[in-house]
Amino acid sequence: MKYLQDLWDEAQAGRWESDPLELLRYRSNLLGADLRITNFGGGNTSSKFELSDPFTGKLVPVLAVKGSGGDL
Repeated sequence: MKYLQDLWDEAQAGRWESDPLELLRYRSNLLGADLRITNFGGGNTSSKFELSDPFTGKLVPVLAVKGSGGDL
């Protein structure tokens, strides 16, 4: 059995340091790139962070989920 290759690129990830949704997309795409660890039809990935509420402007906790079977 082969070991998983670490595809994480700090320089690439650093481009989205201030955008947690883009960082989730990047991470999800890396995980989905290896069929040995991907469920057929897709899988969920998620991330917790804070975003500005569009109505109040206050930071609020957010759970962003990439659902099964969807491409990013």
